[in-house]
Amino acid sequence: MDRKVSGSDVQPQAVAPSANAAAGSGSSLPAQLGVSGAAANDPSFSLPAQLGVSGAAANDPSFSAPGASSTAPAPQSNLDHTKITGRFNQYTSGYWALTVPLLSARYVFDALNEMFKPISKIKFPKWGDKAWSIGVGGLMMGVTGFYSIRTYTDMKRQFKEPLGWEFDKDPEKVGIRDMLRTQNTLVRDAVKNFTKRSVMRVAANLPFFTYLVPTPFKQRPDESPMRFERRNKLLGPKGSVNFGVGVNAMYLATDALSRKRTFFEELQGFIDTKINHRDKLGDSVTAQDLINLYALRQRDTKAPPLPKMNTPQWQDNVKLFDRMADLMNQTYENIPQKEHADFTVPKLLYLLGMGLLKSDNLEKNLAYVEVANRYGVPALKKVASAVEGGADLNTALSAFPIPLSVSAEAAPEQPAKSFAQEGLKKSRPEAPAATHAERALQKGDGMAQSVGA
Repeated sequence: MDRKVSGSDVQPQAVAPSANAAAGSGSSLPAQLGVSGAAANDPSFSLPAQLGVSGAAANDPSFSAPGASSTAPAPQSNLDHTKITGRFNQYTSGYWALTVPLLSARYVFDALNEMFKPISKIKFPKWGDKAWSIGVGGLMMGVTGFYSIRTYTDMKRQFKEPLGWEFDKDPEKVGIRDMLRTQNTLVRDAVKNFTKRSVMRVAANLPFFTYLVPTPFKQRPDESPMRFERRNKLLGPKGSVNFGVGVNAMYLATDALSRKRTFFEELQGFIDTKINHRDKLGDSVTAQDLINLYALRQRDTKAPPLPKMNTPQWQDNVKLFDRMADLMNQTYENIPQKEHADFTVPKLLYLLGMGLLKSDNLEKNLAYVEVANRYGVPALKKVASAVEGGADLNTALSAFPIPLSVSAEAAPEQPAKSFAQEGLKKSRPEAPAATHAERALQKGDGMAQSVGA
């Protein structure tokens, strides 16, 4: 998720009170510093004196213990280093990477013309220049069509199951009409971005065919044919090619300067690397992967945002994403299966797109995930409908029991195994067991040190 940090966006965080502030709280300043007995009741007790500070600094009323925090917010100028203005390219699409080399390839023909002068002397027929313009324009339109078809195929493949669940329809019969009338925000956003980008790319390729437009200029009686051709050059076949290349270059420049990765593009990369393991063998689904998907969904669909990272609510959300990541890793055989696991990408898309995962209710979120995993989305729709109708969550779950330990909290992290448990070869032998005398010496370590002193 793109995150811009500016001075007005930074809120002061609550920090620990200083030693001076502690003196005015329920416990006394000597007690805060670990001083007891007669010294604690001494009216002449002084914090600077206790810390060995003397002179003008000891009389400074704003003096506080070293390392103590202040409740005053940090100067906003300290956040200047977080502003990034030179990173223009936030995401380079596959279309951009494919089109740039093709546009540059036209200069190969110019180079050949310079290298072999006789080529320029060959008189092509009148349709030669038009064929060149049609060829270049047709190639660029073909690239746009090829890329659009591939993207639409990916969209239909990922969205057919969520849309089938939404409309109680056979997923294989889901089409573009279902994508246009769905209430799933992820599908609607993907269709919107797909349509907008496709239209922009087709529009950028239309200038290759401008020579087909009837010319608005006419040759004047006193105008020579050469001058008229020069005045009307923009709409000629060669001028159309130059016009098309220039418009495509401007489109690609704006694409590089302002392009942001969409949710669906992030999803494509997620599936390819974490599930298909293309060039990423050994990578498993992590909570951070799913958090990034949720954050992009929130940015593009105005869904409720995630809480700040320094809050307990954030930790609750991490438990949720950890649980989903664990189920997905078992489902796609990234790790050995230790329970019933059938939590697929389409189920994740349904939960996110239909707004069933809210960032403020961990228990309900985990319950929805478990119902989708164990009983499927039709059962999840019944539970969600009952809850939205005012039913208690436990009542709605009565027909679809789930483990209480899972619904209450996420599965605890497994402690790291030792070398001995893993059966790995150690680089050095184990230390011998401590003798009785050594253990006795360890227990009386403090006494031994005092005697040695």
